[in-house]
Amino acid sequence: MIAYKSPNFTQSFLESFERQNFSLAGILSDAQIKAAVQGTKSVQKPDKLSRIVRIDGIDDNKMGYVSCLGTKAVLAERIISALHHFNSGAISAIVFICDSKEMAWWKQNSGKDQPIAGDGNRSSAKDLLNHLATLNWIELPIMVYSINSDEATEAFNSYHRI
Repeated sequence: MIAYKSPNFTQSFLESFERQNFSLAGILSDAQIKAAVQGTKSVQKPDKLSRIVRIDGIDDNKMGYVSCLGTKAVLAERIISALHHFNSGAISAIVFICDSKEMAWWKQNSGKDQPIAGDGNRSSAKDLLNHLATLNWIELPIMVYSINSDEATEAFNSYHRI
């Protein structure tokens, strides 16, 4: 589901994303996101890049895709990567693919006998948006796509009594 879309993320970019028809619901790993993005014929697989400038794919509309699943520390690297590719002219917009806060919590707690309230430093769309809010000078057209599952939402709501 779309967690955020910047005002300069055009309808054309949104349509380009929708044409990809990615199957991202319930994906659990960064590698699975990368495979889903690169498995689409209209998305170019980038050359191997260092981790700091990693991008998972660029579609025919020059929109870049980057997975942000993992720890909160990885978010800064992925933002830097997006800025690098935007400033180099390789992309015109970016789609960050993140876990929802429920999914991040569930990944941390699903196998535990005693769940905890926190997400164990797992990143989420909420965390990415907090990072981006501190960088209000960024004018990159951005969309944040949030992955969730019914199981994660139910477990999160049950634990937090929502």
